[in-house]
Amino acid sequence: MHLIQVFLPLYDRDGKENPPEIFQHVNERLTVKFGGITTYAHAPAIGFWKTGAKKPVKDELIIVEVMADQIEQPFWTEFRRWLESELDQTELVIRAFKIDRL
Repeated sequence: MHLIQVFLPLYDRDGKENPPEIFQHVNERLTVKFGGITTYAHAPAIGFWKTGAKKPVKDELIIVEVMADQIEQPFWTEFRRWLESELDQTELVIRAFKIDRL
């Protein structure tokens, strides 16, 4: 079993708020494909990263999680590319962990 996390920024690269319809589409698409999702959206996570010699960049994001028996790499590659385009991001993080159900 795998836990897959999708990090979704609340704002695009210019600081403009991303439309809520995109997040709704993500929720619907992943719920249909995986049978359910968990969204951490009430208190956005805050991330920082450095780009070259510049001051660290701050981002606010929500995290969407799904569980799957297998990781379908072609699906996740296409999904990540679609999200990067829709959310005006150079790179978006989707990560997976192997988990055991208890």
